[in-house]
Amino acid sequence: ITMTSKDVLTDPIQLTELARKHWHTIHALVLAELLSIGVITGILVEINPNKLTKLLAYLIALATVLIAWFYSNRLPKTKKGKVGFVISISTGDEVERKKIMEDLVLTLHELIKADNTGRTFQLIKLPEHIAEKIEDAESAEEMRAKCRAHFMIFGRVRLRSFAGKQHHFLDMRGMVVHKPLPNEVHERLTSEFTELLPQRLRIDSENDVLAFAFTSEWINCISRYIIGIAAFCSGHVDYAETLQLDLTRLLEAQDKSFPIYAKLKQRVPWRLVEIHLVRATVHFNRWLKTRNPEDMVEMGRHLDMVPPDCTDDYNVIIYRSILLFVVNHDVKAAMLGLSP
Repeated sequence: ITMTSKDVLTDPIQLTELARKHWHTIHALVLAELLSIGVITGILVEINPNKLTKLLAYLIALATVLIAWFYSNRLPKTKKGKVGFVISISTGDEVERKKIMEDLVLTLHELIKADNTGRTFQLIKLPEHIAEKIEDAESAEEMRAKCRAHFMIFGRVRLRSFAGKQHHFLDMRGMVVHKPLPNEVHERLTSEFTELLPQRLRIDSENDVLAFAFTSEWINCISRYIIGIAAFCSGHVDYAETLQLDLTRLLEAQDKSFPIYAKLKQRVPWRLVEIHLVRATVHFNRWLKTRNPEDMVEMGRHLDMVPPDCTDDYNVIIYRSILLFVVNHDVKAAMLGLSP
């Protein structure tokens, strides 16, 4: 069913939707200003005030519309103390955009807000007229910086025919901000992000609700993992640990046979090991300066948090041997721990 221009103008719902879709344009601003002038003129004809009152009325109406237009189209920015999470998905079709917003983006929003770290996130959904201009990593980074966000998912969704059926084709990429890192660490983070994020998906439109929900859960898990690594690399160890622990709980309810979840379940314990080792190192270095036995106790506490499957890490072995030597005065056990 097609709508003619006359149908749109006589249908309040269609007219409202048309206005919303084009509200960001200068044409919409001019039209709104003209409409406000018409409304004010109708009112002034009835009350017939003096010329100064008429002038003030027009100026107030025009200024009100301008301010409302400017603030409603203002690019959202991450609030202080929040972790900005930008989602920029372009569809090119209003019907498809509504479906993506409802089945993918809103589901992701609910998932992100659900856990212990949910209150730290601020989800920023970019409108279509902005999302369609983001075509590569450079333009995405520019937009992420303008939003003052820490994490961004961007891409496009297209509805196309494949094997006689309609499918959604999702092309997605991501980026995360962090402090300057050594090239090796930066490359590892980029490599993991590329490996884990679903860069290109094909979803049957007949089952798109479940598929989009699954994709939202997937992105939610990956986001926490990557942001956790970035936070750790930037020195925010406590926040990094909270994210990885949240992810550990999320993975318990996921299908372990799915390759990405299997990889995350394997890697998260090692990210927690890195966190415990950093804290153990802090206490060890402090003990070297003060010889305070409480630092050895704290060092041992963090080493005890290392999962059994990760105790063969070289740094864990070294620190355990130091504990045996310093705290227990057991030279033989310390040497045995260091032996291959």
